[in-house]
Amino acid sequence: MAAQGGPIVLWQGAAKTVGFLAGLGRRGLVHSAVDLSPQRQGRFLPGSGLPVHAPAELQRIAPKHVILMNPVYVDEVRAMLEGLGVHATLLTVNDLCAA
Repeated sequence: MAAQGGPIVLWQGAAKTVGFLAGLGRRGLVHSAVDLSPQRQGRFLPGSGLPVHAPAELQRIAPKHVILMNPVYVDEVRAMLEGLGVHATLLTVNDLCAA
């Protein structure tokens, strides 16, 4: 559930995240997901069973990495993380796939 010193959290709790986790195939690597939608918060992702939290929960989770499933929102999410005082490395799924 940790990546060299802290949890990994996925930013978005929807179909793209479910597919990414299924393709990843490694249970325990990702701590949870975060989503802005109140309808998704407090629920669990199909297949993996990962919890979906509100962004404010990142203060408690203190992730090492936040992986953004939709790179279009990178500036917005970076600003939200800074506003919450969360000092995680923000990566996009595109960053991971390019490596």
